[in-house]
Amino acid sequence: MNINVNNKELFIRNNELILDSYNDKQYICDYIISIDDNIDVNIELNKYRYKGLIQRNIGYGFKIYVDHFKKGSSYDKFSKYSVLQINFNKFANKNNKRINKFVLLDMEDNDNILSESMKIINIDIESCFKFVYNNTNKEEICD
Repeated sequence: MNINVNNKELFIRNNELILDSYNDKQYICDYIISIDDNIDVNIELNKYRYKGLIQRNIGYGFKIYVDHFKKGSSYDKFSKYSVLQINFNKFANKNNKRINKFVLLDMEDNDNILSESMKIINIDIESCFKFVYNNTNKEEICD
């Protein structure tokens, strides 16, 4: 299905990622939305935190990223493409923030971003729901 929003073409993709070989692990995502062939957004709905959940969601994002490029793709195409992995979690983020955002950083200099080609956003939907529906101070922002 194609949708046009603010001159951006949105396409809801097949949620089953391509297997490269018989032995590959099967990846089935909740929702994948392509925006103008430059951005893929993978939306995951997570009810519980369990061992391996973070690795699974990161794996989805990186699999989508590498599947975008085919043999002979120019390096220029790499700089124009990105994946946004959005995890809507029904549990608290480890630091109790409503929203956590991640990119690849230099471990010694956190201001030095290596790449924003892969962004991961964890959203604690229960905390956001409580924030919106409980007369919280309007100056407080769900950032």
